[in-house]
Amino acid sequence: MRSYYNNNLKYLKVFGRWLAGQRKARFWSQSELAERLDVSQNSVSRWETGEAFPSLSNLQKIAELFGVTTDDIFSMMEKASCTGQEPEQQSVAEHNAMQDPDRKTPESRIRELEAELSLLRAENRTLKEKKHELEMELGSARAEYLTLKENNRQLKAAMQQFIG
Repeated sequence: MRSYYNNNLKYLKVFGRWLAGQRKARFWSQSELAERLDVSQNSVSRWETGEAFPSLSNLQKIAELFGVTTDDIFSMMEKASCTGQEPEQQSVAEHNAMQDPDRKTPESRIRELEAELSLLRAENRTLKEKKHELEMELGSARAEYLTLKENNRQLKAAMQQFIG
């Protein structure tokens, strides 16, 4: 069966577009997907460009990762290649988003980053205030040092007069 899909370029392209869409729906890089599947990034790239088709064991890993069955994948490929339509990315992505609590929508990721930025700005203000306090403390320490140095000089001069 694998050789049938390997030899049929239209199936390879359909699968590749579907896989790329699933990966992108989760905001994963090819490297991240490769790591999750325990394959090379080059393998993922070849699958997505339609240069190759995954082994059955890798196809099963892909199906599990995206919450579908291998039959679902083959059916999608059949349907898309027969009708000439793109594989249905959105409905599968939405379905998988409900299955994957770690998946973040762009809007939630933006809110998360804005909150993080706000915290960093507050921390920056706090650090600037702390820097100012330390600079003031350093200035006081320098003034005290100069006073002690002057007192020491005067004490030495007095001792010289007393001894001398």
